[in-house]
Amino acid sequence: MAQRAVAAGACALLFAALLVTGCGRTRVEDLRRKTFAIDGRPVLHVDLPAGDVRITAAEDRQDVAVEAAITLLGGSREELDARLADLPFRMEQEEGEIRVYVDDADIVDDALSIDVVVGLPSESDLIVHTGRGDIDARNVHGQIDLATERGMVIFRGSLTEGDHALYSSRGRIELWLQGGICARILAETSDGKIEASNFLIRGTRQPTVWDVKTYCPTGPTYNVTDDPPVTIRLRAAPGNIYLLAWSADD
Repeated sequence: MAQRAVAAGACALLFAALLVTGCGRTRVEDLRRKTFAIDGRPVLHVDLPAGDVRITAAEDRQDVAVEAAITLLGGSREELDARLADLPFRMEQEEGEIRVYVDDADIVDDALSIDVVVGLPSESDLIVHTGRGDIDARNVHGQIDLATERGMVIFRGSLTEGDHALYSSRGRIELWLQGGICARILAETSDGKIEASNFLIRGTRQPTVWDVKTYCPTGPTYNVTDDPPVTIRLRAAPGNIYLLAWSADD
C-alpha cells in the first residue's frame, strides 16, 4: 500500500510504504526529496539519531539535492502513522546553510532510521553527525566535521585551511587525501591500528597514537613545516584508521 503527497511550495516528494517484515513487525518507509538553490559555497549540516549519510560532490553542480529515506518499525499501522506524523524531521535552508536534522535532541529510538543521500558542489563544507550509521563523502573540497557513534567514516577529497575532525565509535576511518597536502595529523584509536599509504610523514608514531606532519611542497622539494595550515584530528574508539593518498585522475 502506498501513499504519495506533494508538499505545497516545498518542492518535496514524499512516499510512504507499509510493509510487514519476516518477524511480524510492521515497517513504514517514507521517502522525501528536496532541492535547494544556492549562491556561493554551501555549508551542509546533518544531525540524525540513526542512519547512513552518503555525499557526492560535482564541480558543475549549482544546487544541493537531498533525499531522505525514513524507516520506522512498530506493531500496528495506526502507531506508525502517528509516529511518522509527529516525527520532527526537517530539511531547511537559511542562506548558504542547508540543514537536515531531527528537531529533538533527546530522541533515541532503535526502530527509527533515516538514510540520507546528498548531491552538492565540490566547494562545500560538511558538518555531519549520526548516532548510528556510516558516513561516506566523496569529491568534496572544504571544511569537514564528520562523526558517527556506531559505523565507519570515509572521506575522499581535499581540505581547506583550518581544523578538521573525523570520529567513529565502533568503526573504521578512511581518510583519502590528494597528495601535496600540508597538514598536521593527530590520530588516536582505543583498540585498532593506524596506517598510512603513499604519504610522506614525519613525527611520533606509536601503535595507537600518531602526531605527525606531512611533507609540504616548497618549490621543487618537499619539507616539513613548523606550522602547517591544516590540522586533522581522527579518533576511532575502537577501530582502525587509514590515511591514504589519491590523485584526481584515479
